[in-house]
Amino acid sequence: MAEQNAGVAKRALRAVAVVTCLLAVVAIVWIATVWIATGELRQTSPEKPSQSDNSNPNRTELSRATVRLTPDQLQQIGLETAVLKAAPHPEEFRAYGTVVDIARITELTNSYANAQAQLQIAQAKLEVAKSAFERTKNLVQSAALPKKEAEGSRSSVASSRKVSGLRR
Repeated sequence: MAEQNAGVAKRALRAVAVVTCLLAVVAIVWIATVWIATGELRQTSPEKPSQSDNSNPNRTELSRATVRLTPDQLQQIGLETAVLKAAPHPEEFRAYGTVVDIARITELTNSYANAQAQLQIAQAKLEVAKSAFERTKNLVQSAALPKKEAEGSRSSVASSRKVSGLRR
């Protein structure tokens, strides 16, 4: 019994490990997909606005006014421009999930192991009953056992089949 419980516990731990690994793989694939998608979005350069309205060259496609300042005007107001260096930025994302109660998985694993054990017991009983039936049948045919005793033996084989729950 202790060996069976140890085996069940090992199977339950193995099932938990498999589920954890699968969740980790799914998370890694999802993160890689998001990272690749956002990386591609950063690498694409914005298209130049079309100059559909040639009458006013200071208007962009979004109809916003463009202000152009001379270098003297920039110095006078104290506005400085510089090219920024690329810096790493940690990506953040929000994910939702469900926490599964391990007790239900363990209960199902135990039930499955119990059903397998019962099946093996029933199969063993069936093999014993078949062997007894064949032995009795051979004894009756060789006239070593009277027919009355053989009929009693057959009924015991039939009752053992009923007990095991299996039919031919």
